[in-house]
Amino acid sequence: MHEGEELEWHDAIPNDQIFAPSRSAPQWPVPPIVGVIETPTMRPDGSILDVPGYDAATGYLYAAHARVSARSPNPTWHDANVALNALLEPWMDFPWADPVMCYVPVANQLTIQVRPAIEGEVPGFGTTPASAAVGSRSREVCGHPGAGSRTPRLRLGHATKKS
Repeated sequence: MHEGEELEWHDAIPNDQIFAPSRSAPQWPVPPIVGVIETPTMRPDGSILDVPGYDAATGYLYAAHARVSARSPNPTWHDANVALNALLEPWMDFPWADPVMCYVPVANQLTIQVRPAIEGEVPGFGTTPASAAVGSRSREVCGHPGAGSRTPRLRLGHATKKS
């Protein structure tokens, strides 16, 4: 090929010379990977997937990149309340129209966290912030702990300037 020359593509059917070696090669036992997670999650049987690596029970690859606090193998109600309060803490100073609304982002976080344990559909969570700063913060706090990475943005509709 010479500079300035364009490539031309043609359909081609590979012949047996191409495929024969791969057909005679031993089969590698590559398990199906359903998805990659970066934080511990719950399996459908209620057990916790918290060991990095491939999990044969769920098909998820747990690629831990952050250190997660140790948990009790037999949590008590007190442990659950401490955990709930830790999840609620970032939302306590938000200007909620109704104080009970602080549980919505917690439900969002927990849904993301245990998604592999849920067979079928899960609820979707949309936010309409009281201000741009509140909306930005809520996406980061909800998404990061559950996804293990920055939350992708999806903007629906369009914003208009007020006159």
